[in-house]
Amino acid sequence: MEPFTLCVIYSARPGGRAAFLQEIEKSGVLDAIHAEEGCLKYAYCPSTGDTETLVLLEQWASHAHQQAHLKQPHMARLREIKEHYIETTQVGIVTFNDA
Repeated sequence: MEPFTLCVIYSARPGGRAAFLQEIEKSGVLDAIHAEEGCLKYAYCPSTGDTETLVLLEQWASHAHQQAHLKQPHMARLREIKEHYIETTQVGIVTFNDA
C-alpha cells in the first residue's frame, strides 16, 4: 500500500496566519492529529514570500487513514479555528515519481 499525501494551501485573513498556528498548537489539535493511527506526516510550512500563505503537507499510511482522520472529534475543533483565521483553502493530492 502506498502512502497517501496531500498538499493544502491556506490563505489566511490579514494577520491570521500566526494566530491560526498558535491556536491549533495551544488547543492540542496538532498533538491529537500526530497521534492518529496512520499519520506519517502533518506539517504546516509558512510561505517565505507571502505573510498570509500557509502550506500543510500531510501524509497518511493510506487513503482510508486520511478519511478516518477527517471524522475525528478534534477535526471539528480545527474547522472552528480555521473559520476565524483562514479565508481560502486549496487541496491537492501529491504523487511521487521515481527519478
